[in-house]
Amino acid sequence: MLLDRVTVPLFTKFTGSRNLLAWEDNSELANWLMLGTSVMLTLMAGLMSGLTLGLMSLDMTQMEVLRRSGTDKEKRYARKILPLIENSHFLLVTLLLCNALAMEALPLFLDRLANPVTAIILAVTAVLFFGEIIPQAVCTRYGLAIGARLSWLVRGLMLLTSPISWPTGRLLDWLLGAEHHSLFRRAQLKVLVDLHGEDTGFGGKLSGDEIKVITGALDLTSKIAYRSMTPLSSVFMLSTDDVLDEGTLRAVLDSGHSRIPIHRAGARSDLVGLILVKELLQYSMTRDVPVSMLKMRSLPRLSAATPMYDMLKLFQTGRSHMAVLLQPEVAELRAAEPDGEE
Repeated sequence: MLLDRVTVPLFTKFTGSRNLLAWEDNSELANWLMLGTSVMLTLMAGLMSGLTLGLMSLDMTQMEVLRRSGTDKEKRYARKILPLIENSHFLLVTLLLCNALAMEALPLFLDRLANPVTAIILAVTAVLFFGEIIPQAVCTRYGLAIGARLSWLVRGLMLLTSPISWPTGRLLDWLLGAEHHSLFRRAQLKVLVDLHGEDTGFGGKLSGDEIKVITGALDLTSKIAYRSMTPLSSVFMLSTDDVLDEGTLRAVLDSGHSRIPIHRAGARSDLVGLILVKELLQYSMTRDVPVSMLKMRSLPRLSAATPMYDMLKLFQTGRSHMAVLLQPEVAELRAAEPDGEE
């Protein structure tokens, strides 16, 4: 009997005096209001949790790309979301504050409908599935569309909670730094382009040739002319003491080049100019014309440490499609070499 007298009060104190379905403790209207409020709080907690994950995972750079080059729907979504994520800490505090208020208030209303143990079980279950797992799974996949369609609600909540969320967000900006655009370095861009290839297995649409062109353009700033030049020993050239006879013409045609460098007799490294193969048509094949008498064009002379972009700009002027590179000092070459971190 002593055990019963001790156990029953403790159990009653722990579980409470109300049963799960004891609606008669309150009026029917009050019960339905509390039940509806509990459902609304669960949905609000889930919405705030999903928006937190969905909006905070969107990058400013990604949104700017969609705003400029996306479909009409993506452009519209990006224009709505960009003003929100520009103040990321303000947005984060707003969503977390609303989420915390909803989750903390939910057990208070459930406690009026059931005993404390049951209220805790219901609150944890509801928040876990309908306040965390399901909303975050949906917003992870459709975060852009959901965030854009509910941007009006988020703005209203930011305005409503601004007395708390705005100064807290500013404090986080001061402590952690304001949000900045995360741009890719050239090496990262090359990898990103490679991942968009057709044969990488990621669903990309870029062909191998397109990838080579894009990555080659990215490499121009990190390469110097020294790495792409053709050594003089491998260059087809004519000497000033050569004559334009049948053998010479045959050699020119077999070379397959449209421009032939000319070097001074006896000095292969002393280039005096170049000739255009198409201009050889004006000369008579019946007489041997000395190469020194041909119309020559000047050859630009540049350091082998010249960046490839500068070489490209030179060739784009149309004044020359060939240049002579001068051997630089070792220190000059090392200074021109990139560090690989661009």
